[in-house]
Amino acid sequence: MAKHSRLVLKEVDISPLDNGKCQINVQLSVNNMLFTSEVADFDTEDGQLHGVAQATLNAIAKKLGDRLPLKLLYTKQIFLKEISKVVFLVIVQYGKVDEEQFLSGVCLFTQHKPEIAAKAVLNALNRTLSKYD
Repeated sequence: MAKHSRLVLKEVDISPLDNGKCQINVQLSVNNMLFTSEVADFDTEDGQLHGVAQATLNAIAKKLGDRLPLKLLYTKQIFLKEISKVVFLVIVQYGKVDEEQFLSGVCLFTQHKPEIAAKAVLNALNRTLSKYD
């Protein structure tokens, strides 16, 4: 069985804009190739996390081209009372019309860093993406 390379998060950069939004840049790598995406979102904690998730998905879409349509459906921070920890959840829709499927990804907050949103998206998609290498 062939070993598939996984996308790896290289960098997340967030810069404030003058209009209450921020510019979010995400860079992913696989097999010495870089895929980047840039989005603007609200300059709030939730806005930054959503923007990082969307930019990550956009960078993945650049790698795939038209082979696998992707759509970010949902992002949410969830407090797990039983263990006093927060996770970041993403739901991603993929596939063509009438063949859509859904994937979920999570990442545990160890400290607040927007990179957690990118890691949740990669958690959702890396196994599925290996079919499209």
